[in-house]
Amino acid sequence: MRLTLRGAELGNYRGTTRLYDVANDPSELVDLSASMPDIVDAMLARLAQLRRGVFENAETGADDCPSDTAGMPCACWAGVHRWGGFMGPYQSGAF
Repeated sequence: MRLTLRGAELGNYRGTTRLYDVANDPSELVDLSASMPDIVDAMLARLAQLRRGVFENAETGADDCPSDTAGMPCACWAGVHRWGGFMGPYQSGAF
């Protein structure tokens, strides 16, 4: 059994969190959360613990892309046109 939790990654917890056995149900058709609430609670507690250690940068800068990026978000445009397909800096300015 290999379990995965869905819904929690978006900040939705109890009520919308779903649990799947992806080893035996790769299409994620059978939600096991109601029958395994202890595992859901343990996984949510671990997720909350891990989130406390995640750095979130509140600093902002100005997007450093041309005005016409063919509908691509600036970060994607910079990855394709400046960084050889890799994500890299796409903002400039004083931080």
